[in-house]
Amino acid sequence: MVPVGIFVLIRFSPVPLELLVAGVLGAGVVMLMARRPRVPLVAVVVGLPLSQLALAALYRLGTPRDFVRPLGQWKEAAVAAVVLAALVRFRRERPRLDMVDKLALGYVAIGVLYLALPALLVLGDTERTLAQRGLGFRSDVLYVVLFLAARHLRLSGRQLATVLKALLLAVAVVAGIGIFEWLESDTWNRVVTKGFELPRYRVEVLGVDPLAEGRRLYDVRVYGAVGGRQFVRVGSVLFDHLATAFVLAFGLGVVVELLVRGRGRPWILLGAGLATAALFFTQTRAGLLAAAVAVVLAVRPMRGRSRANRLRFILALAGVAVFAVPAIIGAGLSDRFAGDEVSDSLHLESFTNGLATLARNPLGLGLATSAGAGQRVNAGAAVIAENQYLQIGIQLGVPAMVLYVGLVVGVPRLLRRRLGARGDDDDDHGDDRQGAQDQADSAAAGVRVAFIGLCVSGMFLQPFVDFSVSWVVWAVLGACLGRLDAAAGDRDGGEPAGRAASRTPSSDARLPGGW
Repeated sequence: MVPVGIFVLIRFSPVPLELLVAGVLGAGVVMLMARRPRVPLVAVVVGLPLSQLALAALYRLGTPRDFVRPLGQWKEAAVAAVVLAALVRFRRERPRLDMVDKLALGYVAIGVLYLALPALLVLGDTERTLAQRGLGFRSDVLYVVLFLAARHLRLSGRQLATVLKALLLAVAVVAGIGIFEWLESDTWNRVVTKGFELPRYRVEVLGVDPLAEGRRLYDVRVYGAVGGRQFVRVGSVLFDHLATAFVLAFGLGVVVELLVRGRGRPWILLGAGLATAALFFTQTRAGLLAAAVAVVLAVRPMRGRSRANRLRFILALAGVAVFAVPAIIGAGLSDRFAGDEVSDSLHLESFTNGLATLARNPLGLGLATSAGAGQRVNAGAAVIAENQYLQIGIQLGVPAMVLYVGLVVGVPRLLRRRLGARGDDDDDHGDDRQGAQDQADSAAAGVRVAFIGLCVSGMFLQPFVDFSVSWVVWAVLGACLGRLDAAAGDRDGGEPAGRAASRTPSSDARLPGGW
């Protein structure tokens, strides 16, 4: 019967054969990945920063355009696999939903309404096609879906360790290439434009205007200017200095927490140095603010952060600053951070315009009308607010913005409560299990402070407007929270910890390699 069904589907389907085959193969890949949910999570964490360059390389090697373009949807397939795996687990265990779940589901529901029925919510919203609204949905809503799914996977400690190590590896690659771009800017540009032929891929496969946003046809670098002096703002493999800055700030926040908790290793120390240097080379003040907030939070008293470790870290940071500050001044980077009046005035003007737009349109303008997707759909009409929260309100209205702010505040609070509750049952387990859980706690605490740092910087820019930032950050955030939910026995609702442990005995094994 199956061969007959396939024959009928191919023979009489109105869908082109190549799309039909791609759909069948894609569905098969999704189902396979859903059986091992850490695989798509690792793919998202590592693959998103490298995706553009990898696809350009395939096209450069002669892969047909009609094959390369669908391959760009691999990230959506990975998200679908995570969601499918989470739905299967949720249906089997039927845990109670807490306030964070409800806030996220409410926000996603509003996003779905604006995607499917925009005319009911935004009068006269008929300018954008479903595909264009879909791009806005993927940019501003889908990462919350990924967060929910990653949380309800209830990854084991070993699985979470794999995801977090993938995160730190990706950050190290972004940082290392960013430093190389700063030191050998011309060489990096030749490698990308002549070797990988990235501009050709963008024009012929993605249909991107090569001169959009003031860029040059055969120059992938981003330039800034302060006081008449031009400088390169490194974009690394993301080719965007803002996205690069936020990825580095997030990774740096995680690493700092590990160091403060005495779980530093030589490779972590090296990664911290690379990420810090590359972050300065992006010359993005919002990214530096995010990292600074994470550092300040990481040295505050909290379970797992001993006074001795915090003091050692502060002294080491002060020692590094003694050598780093003169180097920053000598390299001319201080000009950017001392104050850019033109940039400051543009930020203020954008923020004011965003507030006025939201006041006139409390239900928003619809998906793909602000930064990110809106700039790709219609750059001239996009309302850029230079604020993550206004970004949401401008598109999805005040109700969605309120839910989003509640989610941004609620997730770190719940993480802190989960981490604090771990002190109640420290003596309930053996040494191996306790050591593994402490390592998972350290990483989750790092993700928490790094996330807070990004949310603070979101008052001045939109850190979650790029897939490489939003999907990576929220996927890791959900995975960490889900692991702590399982370890805490889901005190706020869900599967008891004992049943979870009995079904997945490897979840409490010692994390490979240590931190």
